[in-house]
Amino acid sequence: TTMANNEVTVRTDEALAEELQRLSSATPAIDIYDNDNEIVLVADLPGVKTDGLDVQLDRDRLTLEGTRQLAEKGSTLSRDFGPVVYRRTFVVPRNIDPDTVQADLTAGVLTLRMKRRASAGPRVIEVRSS
Repeated sequence: TTMANNEVTVRTDEALAEELQRLSSATPAIDIYDNDNEIVLVADLPGVKTDGLDVQLDRDRLTLEGTRQLAEKGSTLSRDFGPVVYRRTFVVPRNIDPDTVQADLTAGVLTLRMKRRASAGPRVIEVRSS
């Protein structure tokens, strides 16, 4: 319900849902850990299920997008939280091996493990005489 010039406008549930879908986006809380072999990213995505989660690694850009949908029956009397889209993008080191990235979503917490490629390190070249 909105008020404009002392008039009350009542929006339908469909109009309210469309507005919430358009306006409700959030940045998820993220913790990032760096160790010798991998980078571990932990994201708080409450209410997001695996079918509503999209994780993409394109070169050095990691994008997370998760949608929380609530499917309660009946008309809405009050709403403190509703559908929301969580979005976050990161730049990751180029030495991340995309073939070894692992993602696990448990109880609304995404754990993403990104292993580094094995580095060749310095190479000693033997010089032969002829």
